[in-house]
Amino acid sequence: MYIVTFLQEVKEKVKLLNNDTLVIITKFVHYKTAGMAFFFESQKASDSQWNPTTAISNKNALKNFLIKVIRARGYTETGISEFSVFSLTVADYSMVKVSRNQAHILKQFIPYLLENHTIEESNRAQLVNLYKRMPKPATSTFMARDGKFISRKDFIAIIATVFRTCREKTRLKFVIYLCLVGLLTLRLSEAVQIQIGDFELDERSLLRDAGNGFGVLVLPAYKSKGGYSPSFKPYHIAVVPKLREIINMYLETDFMKFHTPETYLMRTEAVREYDPLFDEVPNHNKEREKYAIWLNRAKYRGESIAFDIFKRTKSQLETEISGNLSSQDLRRSINDWIKKTPSKLPPDIVNRIAEIHLRLKSRDSFNHILYTNKPTLVQYIECINNALNFPWELTNLQIWEAKRMIPDQFHSYESKNLYPAVTVETEDVFFNLKVDRLDN
Repeated sequence: MYIVTFLQEVKEKVKLLNNDTLVIITKFVHYKTAGMAFFFESQKASDSQWNPTTAISNKNALKNFLIKVIRARGYTETGISEFSVFSLTVADYSMVKVSRNQAHILKQFIPYLLENHTIEESNRAQLVNLYKRMPKPATSTFMARDGKFISRKDFIAIIATVFRTCREKTRLKFVIYLCLVGLLTLRLSEAVQIQIGDFELDERSLLRDAGNGFGVLVLPAYKSKGGYSPSFKPYHIAVVPKLREIINMYLETDFMKFHTPETYLMRTEAVREYDPLFDEVPNHNKEREKYAIWLNRAKYRGESIAFDIFKRTKSQLETEISGNLSSQDLRRSINDWIKKTPSKLPPDIVNRIAEIHLRLKSRDSFNHILYTNKPTLVQYIECINNALNFPWELTNLQIWEAKRMIPDQFHSYESKNLYPAVTVETEDVFFNLKVDRLDN
């Protein structure tokens, strides 16, 4: 259903953008992939170079913005054919919801238009005015109205929805996917690229126990956002014991039987069957453009999963939600949990560990970085264990949060297990997972 809806939306987008607009967008993307500089009033506006993956993503983001403008203007078929990107105004920008990425792209697109096209003076003045007065976009679509992030209880509700509403053969895979973009803070485009070999494996090709039940995910640079956000050595990304157990359970199912380190975790067909999406992946080194196109297809599959689960879950969350789910929203919540869970570690160490787990560059000053000790691997695991290794059952979660003196910011759920009935073999393994604690 959701794939059909997506294809219909793609068809509609093509109709809403006339040929002149599509040509201008394509030429702009070519400039960006070549790394050519743009100037605005003699000041360099941009000289960054887009890789093929970024180019496809940003091209779609720019198209989506223009489509929203066209819809907001209420254009008829004749109006669509006459639409011009040169006519964009501050009013257009204010009438539609603009993502942070779209705003960033427009800050490059407008100087490109002004510098490379002959534009009527009135339109040129409007574009200059838009560039100078462009408001800052909203920072989140998944936050409560009072500015708080989703709670651990909300996360459990999302996981419970998967078990209750998804088919048996897809439950574990969808839970793993949501945990990749949740607990491991991967972006949607990063999560769909994960192969079994990206985890540290044991002799059985299962996730090895790196200590205290934790697993380890090593995210390569080429699979990360823009190719510049890999996991940080020597920490990489800690996989909490419960998630490691679930992934190993999934790898031992008939669906994943005979998997190899090259097997994609989110494949749509069983390992022994042909999968047109995950068995025909271009080489990321030799076929970069083809790989970028494949990634765009795989990313939409991930987005459809997340959107589907969110629609089923939204009314069950204690946080009042507006807008749609994005991996960035989950990343913000995990960042919030790490930083605000009481810890014996110094606050500056905890803050840096949050940045390491989210694979962010340090925001501290040069002097602070130069004269401050880096977190040790032991401190990183201790912090992640303290903040993210929580029970997935509500009664035990309340006890866990009380021990850590985590304030209950919302009205509590009733004290009951949200999980629905599942098969005996799943129940025996899944609900009896042992949550190991690190020794202080």
